[in-house]
Amino acid sequence: MLSRRLNLVLFPVLLSLFGYGISTLFELRFDQGDFYAPYSSLRADPVGTRALHDAFSELEGVECVRLYESIRTIEGGKNTTILVLGTGPAAFRWVSSKQVRDINQFVHRGGRLVFSLLPTPRRSYWDKRNERLMNERGDDIRREYRNRKKDKRKGEKRKTDDDDADDSQENDLDLFDNEDEERKFRRWFDELMAKSLFDEWGVSIKWKNLELDEEDSAIPEAAHPGGHAPNKLTQPISVHTAAVFEPDEESDWRVIYERDNDPVIIERPLGSGSIVFAADSYHFSNEAMRNDRDLALLGWFAGGANRLVFDELHLGVMKREGVATLGRKYRLHGLVAGLIVLALLFIWKNATTLTPPLDDAVTSGAAVTGRESSAGFVNLLRRTVSPSTLIGNCVREWIQSHPRLRKHASAMTEIASRENFERASIVTVKKYREICELLKRH
Repeated sequence: MLSRRLNLVLFPVLLSLFGYGISTLFELRFDQGDFYAPYSSLRADPVGTRALHDAFSELEGVECVRLYESIRTIEGGKNTTILVLGTGPAAFRWVSSKQVRDINQFVHRGGRLVFSLLPTPRRSYWDKRNERLMNERGDDIRREYRNRKKDKRKGEKRKTDDDDADDSQENDLDLFDNEDEERKFRRWFDELMAKSLFDEWGVSIKWKNLELDEEDSAIPEAAHPGGHAPNKLTQPISVHTAAVFEPDEESDWRVIYERDNDPVIIERPLGSGSIVFAADSYHFSNEAMRNDRDLALLGWFAGGANRLVFDELHLGVMKREGVATLGRKYRLHGLVAGLIVLALLFIWKNATTLTPPLDDAVTSGAAVTGRESSAGFVNLLRRTVSPSTLIGNCVREWIQSHPRLRKHASAMTEIASRENFERASIVTVKKYREICELLKRH
């Protein structure tokens, strides 16, 4: 019995300690943020950008938020700067047409969009693979279009160039019957074919590998202000990546910083806004904020906007409406607490019983012997008839049951009613013996 009570006390205590430990573990992990992608504003380690986010948040008149949804959810664009940090080159080559339209609309409305690449000391195998897959996907889509056109024109006279599998895209477009058909194809092609932001905005990326030290760590190189750098950007910066940019000659890109005459930070006006490409995300990191902070450069990246948006969607952090989110939204904390209490009561009900435990003889499987009816009658008499009145009651019942004993009724009643100051059990025995002697004599 004691062990059961002890279990009832220890169970909620241990459950509370377990919940506290789990919440503390999650709090530590979320506070450190090391399971987020590099250059996330939720990370507090050297490769995160939480220090920059918190610094901008403390500035008066500046609103600093995180973006977990599509860019089209941002209302307006004027005086708004979106920082897309730590992005791999492949992300710029695999952008849907809808996303490109949303980005262009935001910039044309007056927004500023800052892209920074994930620093790598040399071009990776995955970047080469993604570029090759991009080209192969385009070839597959164009091949599928040619097959559709051939099926449509089956039975008609075709030129030999239509059967050539190596025709270029321009030759494919010659197959259109009219401008409407060509426009439909281009819309269908744009929906299926991922676009490249590099091609969209007239810039390409090159690779100039950095030198490695004895520990195979990249040796940073210096980048100096370019011909279009503002007057406040006069100090050289360190570059920790092999990526450099190559703007198209007819484009209006401005070189802000360059490394050995190769641009590493460029800016282009677009509509009422502007686009910035940075080859290195190191300048935004917590490590740079502590050891190599350049306030003038960070202020130029912000562009004087009073609203800064740190994009987290491209890093895999997105907002999802779940049960917990709905509970917080509609303040269902009391309901959740009630359900938890109900679950604990259900567990308690099934873990123990309110009735007392059975005897050891019963629980061990031993046979339980019953009692006769006379034993029950004796127990009933012991509970309802006191020892002092037992003889009197027996004499009255005996006389009524045996009429032949009525002649001895007075003598038996006298013996039964005789007072005696001894113990009741002893008096009862003595009176019983006197009555027995009386009956024997007569």
